[in-house]
Amino acid sequence: MEELEIRILPMSEDEFCGYIEPDCITNIKDMQEIFFMQDLKLKRNGKFKIKESHFRTAVGSLILFQYRKHLIASAIYDKTFKIDKNSDDYKNGYKEYYLFKPDTIRIFSPISEEEFQQIKEVKFQQAKHKIDYNKLEAVEKIIKNEKY
Repeated sequence: MEELEIRILPMSEDEFCGYIEPDCITNIKDMQEIFFMQDLKLKRNGKFKIKESHFRTAVGSLILFQYRKHLIASAIYDKTFKIDKNSDDYKNGYKEYYLFKPDTIRIFSPISEEEFQQIKEVKFQQAKHKIDYNKLEAVEKIIKNEKY
C-alpha cells in the first residue's frame, strides 16, 4: 500500500475557462466559492476533471489546491478514473478525473508561498510538490490560521 502524503496540485487558469459557469473565474474568492464549494463539492460530487494526469498518490492523501500562487482549498483524494472516450468531456480534452471525498472539500484563507515556507520550502509554480504526511499537524495549523 502506498503511504499517505500531502500533495500540492497547481491549477491553471486556462484550464478552468469553460469548465464551469461563468466561463472564467476572476479571483481567488470566486474560485473558492463557485468552483470548490458549489461546483466541485455539490454539483460534481467531488469529480475533478483533468486534461493531463498530474500525479499518483495514495487513497486518503491530503491534496492542497494552489491557485494564483496561493493555497486556497483542500480535499482528501479517493481515486483516479479514465473518462469515456465517447464523452463530450473527452472530446473537450479531459482524459481523467480525480475523485475527492466531497465532505472533505474545504476552503480557507489563502496561504502564500512565504507563509508555507514554515512547513516546507517550496516554490508555487506548476510543479506538483510532495510533502511528508508527518507535516499534517503543521499544515492543519496554518490552514486554521494558527501560529506555527
